[in-house]
Amino acid sequence: MAAKKKPAARGSTATKYDDYAQLYADRVITALQEGTAPWIRPWKPGVSPPHGEGMPYNAITGRGYSGANAMMLLMMQGANGYTDDRWLTFKQAADLGCHVRKGEKSTTCVKWVEAAEKEEEADPAQKKRMIPILFSVFNGNQVEGMPAAPIRQLPKEAERHAQCDELLRDSGAIIRHDGGNRAFYSPHRDSIHLPLREAFKSTDNFYATALHELGHWTGHKSRLDRDLTGAFGSESYAKEELRAEMASMMVGERLGIGHDPGQHVAYIASWIKILKEHPREILLAAKDAEAIATHLGVAKYEHEPTKPLEKSAEIDNPAALVVKQRSKSRGIELVI
Repeated sequence: MAAKKKPAARGSTATKYDDYAQLYADRVITALQEGTAPWIRPWKPGVSPPHGEGMPYNAITGRGYSGANAMMLLMMQGANGYTDDRWLTFKQAADLGCHVRKGEKSTTCVKWVEAAEKEEEADPAQKKRMIPILFSVFNGNQVEGMPAAPIRQLPKEAERHAQCDELLRDSGAIIRHDGGNRAFYSPHRDSIHLPLREAFKSTDNFYATALHELGHWTGHKSRLDRDLTGAFGSESYAKEELRAEMASMMVGERLGIGHDPGQHVAYIASWIKILKEHPREILLAAKDAEAIATHLGVAKYEHEPTKPLEKSAEIDNPAALVVKQRSKSRGIELVI
């Protein structure tokens, strides 16, 4: 008789991760109930979000956080009224010549690292085992003496529309304007169906809708291979919509085309039910959403790294610093 698998001991990595997943799910459920979850809120096209409402990034590296970390930090920015998109560790604050104010509470994030194995147990043919490591960060508003944040500049309308056209064209997806008043992706036909372009309320809205359906398109078995078999109203259908909606928000923010959740708020009750039953689902969904954006080639912004205090003090007008989008090769980056 096979031995029963022992439950994870308290304090183990698995237990800590489960506790984190529960905390994360509880916060998302509250945000969904209050209508403040980032992916169910509209974002205006062509407008750089005010500080505190943009996607979070690491102050030292300037690189944006990915997946679940990005969503958690964005939620915390809104929940706490932070007016800074920058986050950093306790040590990174000290490296800037600043310090975290006494009594400030950190926000927990997660990174995945290869598990250390004994040399005699290592098998080159086996896939490396990854384990979650939790770490803490603080928002720039929690740091005393934090240098001013640089301003981010979004692409001009013509530039962002040209970039969207290129993404749709280079994807190789079959896109047909025959959907009447509906926009949808057909897994059976592996094709996207849209209304005529003039039926959309704006050009940005057209691109946002097309890229949302392109997000579903990435789930085909020949691409990212997600479960696309669920019928409308099913749990699997709601899970796929959660991934596509989060990815749409990421893509819309990065390209400057905005985000319109439209009718997708109808899934809120289903999402809440799923997260209550399966807390880890929100972490998996955020990871998949980042994978969608990466597959489409929509890179995160690289921001101007925050300079140490003594150097920043020499800048007469920190607001004049402009952050421009830099093209990067495909690949998910995890910032710590």
